[in-house]
This record gives sequence, C-alpha cells and structure tokens, in this order.
Amino acid sequence: MDNLLLNAEQNEQGFKEYGYVIFRHLIPPDLCRGVVALFEEKIKPYEGAIMRFPSYMSEPNRFDSYGHVLNHITELQGIEYKDLEEFVNESISVFTHENLIREVAKTIEGVPILTQTVYFEGGSKPTPTHQDVYYSPNGTRKLVTAWIALEDINPDASRFCIYPKSHELELPSNSGDYALNTQRGEKKYLIAVKDFIERLGLKPEIPLMQKGDVVLFDGLLIHGSLKAADPQYSRHSITSFFFPESLNNSFATKLINGTRVVINPMQYTDRRASYG
Repeated sequence: MDNLLLNAEQNEQGFKEYGYVIFRHLIPPDLCRGVVALFEEKIKPYEGAIMRFPSYMSEPNRFDSYGHVLNHITELQGIEYKDLEEFVNESISVFTHENLIREVAKTIEGVPILTQTVYFEGGSKPTPTHQDVYYSPNGTRKLVTAWIALEDINPDASRFCIYPKSHELELPSNSGDYALNTQRGEKKYLIAVKDFIERLGLKPEIPLMQKGDVVLFDGLLIHGSLKAADPQYSRHSITSFFFPESLNNSFATKLINGTRVVINPMQYTDRRASYG
C-alpha cells in the first residue's frame, strides 16, 4: 500500500481495506524543512520546561549522546512561550495544513477535530505495538491518526511501522482487566497485542518516509516503531490525532487556521502512556 493512490475514491477504499494510506509530499517539503530548522534554533537551546510525551508533565529538554531531544514535545498547539512562538506557529501550519485536513475529513467521514499533537526527534528504543483508540477516552473508537515526516527518515533510524488490515481484529479494549486505570491493565493490553501479532503471523509494513510524506491510519490499526539500527539518526516527525466533530459533546475547542482544535489535550487523553 506504499504508493500514491490516484483519486479520492481509491484513497478512501484503500483506507477502509488496509486501515491506512500513504500520501507522498502531502505537506510542502519546504514547510517541513523550516519546522526542523526552528526546532534546532528555538527548542534545542531552550532551558525552560515544556509539556512532554508520554509523561504529560512539563520538563526541560533531555538529550541523548548524539544531541537529540529524547523527551518528546506534546500539546504543540497549547505552547504559549514567546521565545518559542515562531516554532509553534510553523508546527501548527503543518498539522492544520489544508492538504492534510482535506484527507482526514474524507477518511473520518465528517468535520475533523484535532485532539493532540506530539513532536519526535530522538529515541532509539522501539515503541510497543498498540492501537491509538486504546488511549482514547469514553471508548471513542472513530479516531484517525496522521504520522507526518518532517525530514527524510534514514533507514537506520527508529522507523515507524504499521500492520495492514489489523484494524479489523478484535483486540482488548480499555476496560476490565485491561483498563488503563488499573495497575497492570496497560501492560496486559500491550502483551495481548504482541501475542496477537505472533499468533496470527502478522507482518509489518515499514514505509520509507521522506519530508512531507504522511501516513494516515485508522485508530484501530496496530502500529509502533522499530529499534534504531543506528541511534545517530533522528526521526523529526509530528503525530496528530483527530476524531469527528459529531462525537465532540464535552471537549472545549478553538479554531486555528480553520481547524477545530481541542484546547487542552489532557481533557481528551485518558491517561499518560507508559511508553515513549
């Protein structure tokens, strides 16, 4: 499914059948290049605390031995520090870009609301395989995620991976013994996902992503990231989460660049994830 589909009908069919679709250069590469440059110029030297993922706590930067920021930035749309304004505005231009919102609206079959954003640079550890709907509140299962490459991701970096058609599987939900608010619920859930993959012999798709490319996928699709073969390589990228406006009956939002955005993503996120 790693290709450019020719028209909107094929995109929608591919998304329904495989659970994801890849768009090449959906975001202008020059815009992506500018965001990365501002990250280097504004974020790296910044000594203040910023909201982080997955802790959802305000922390200063933590770097690996290669100078990559390890504690990923979240709630980009809510950062209001003057020193970071230029970086924030350029980042917002990426995840509210008309090309992206247009395609999200098609797959979500309605007006999309942006719930959360996460910026990744460093991190060589793998992200456990999971579904994004597991971490959504109130059993919200109609969720679409956009993984946006801001640079040409080196094949030896920590690579994003997806499991085609896994959105059709019946996996444990955030309830009962698997509930996030229990001591071992999330751990049991992640083990269950891993067991499903091994038992069914599922094989991941590992797309080679270039700046401006976007993977748009169903919140039920199993995905994660691989351990970096060479941790010197970064993975500048933004992940954005959307759900239909029709499901929003409690979250406070504001309009940014014509897109409805949840003001405080913490009201949407059920609980911080244990992985990073």
